[in-house]
Amino acid sequence: MKITRDMLIATRFGEDTSDEKWKERVLERSGRDFEEHGDPLWPWHVLRLAADWGIPAPAWVMLYFSEQAERLNKIVRDGGGNGSKEAELVGRALGFGAAGKGNTSAGKAIRTKDRDYQIAFWVICRIEEHKQSHGVGNIDGAKHDAAKYFGVSISTVGRALEEWRAAAEQHVADLTARRGQS
Repeated sequence: MKITRDMLIATRFGEDTSDEKWKERVLERSGRDFEEHGDPLWPWHVLRLAADWGIPAPAWVMLYFSEQAERLNKIVRDGGGNGSKEAELVGRALGFGAAGKGNTSAGKAIRTKDRDYQIAFWVICRIEEHKQSHGVGNIDGAKHDAAKYFGVSISTVGRALEEWRAAAEQHVADLTARRGQS
């Protein structure tokens, strides 16, 4: 099974790319994810997906940007400060910045979680591909491929696989079953 960007996105939301409406459902479901974790980059990501896919951005994205524009306008109206102070105010107004020195921002934590799921899915797909062509899976080769593709260490791949293996295996099994039915 050739792994594509769309497949990684679809499986994260339990969707199958062979269904023509999957993209719209992913964009809408992404709003619920945003409500849960509040990653300030998420609406930007969803806006970019909508543009790449040539479909309208969901209403929740447009509402988010409208609210952010209001915050930015307030900073400008109130004089917001100069230089780095203004940049800090804008960043905080848009939801960026960790909870304090030495802490990981909520956005970084969510992006790491999402990347780790994608790594696990990648590894499981590679193992399945190897099984189909050679009769047996090659976990070490799959881990090395994932480390190279995602630009992370083998130990990071191992941690991601440990945390997300069951979910990734289930998604690959579901995809395989769906593709077998069509």
